[in-house]
Amino acid sequence: MTFTNHSRNDIAEMRRELVEQLRIRGLTIREIADALATPREGRPPLLNPETGKPFSHMTIKNDLDVIRKGWQERRAAAMDEHADRELAEISEVKRAGWATGNPKLVLEGIDREFKLLGTAKPQEINFNFNLDIVVLLAAAIERRGESPSEWFLAMLQEMADADNEQDVANYDEPHAHSN
Repeated sequence: MTFTNHSRNDIAEMRRELVEQLRIRGLTIREIADALATPREGRPPLLNPETGKPFSHMTIKNDLDVIRKGWQERRAAAMDEHADRELAEISEVKRAGWATGNPKLVLEGIDREFKLLGTAKPQEINFNFNLDIVVLLAAAIERRGESPSEWFLAMLQEMADADNEQDVANYDEPHAHSN
């Protein structure tokens, strides 16, 4: 392939487009390097214009690093766009709640807004326990060959997961719609 009419940046851009396509198809760095050096579908081999040889694995790896960074930037932008759109939708739901005199709808919108923005006040959990019972329970757990601290942490995690599942169930409940 003759590159006399292409700048170094143009060549890198063309190569990265091909590298991205090949990576998406599941090829490894070595397979990508081989595929670039092999003529395909009417395309001549894509070789390093400075050496006339196939591009090195390091060049392909660097291309993949640039490609991944671009993917991450596009994903972050898409997430921001999605969150912005969702926030606008929540605002519209709250407006509808106020307009129709439906405080439950307004509060639901506020709750979803808190969750989306991460501004909800953390819930406090208060435990009341009898120390004698905790000591007996820890001893029983140790006799079973388990670590009491790991057992308690697992129990707390299960409680938190169950609470989160309840939140999701409440969040996903169908709502009555007027026709």
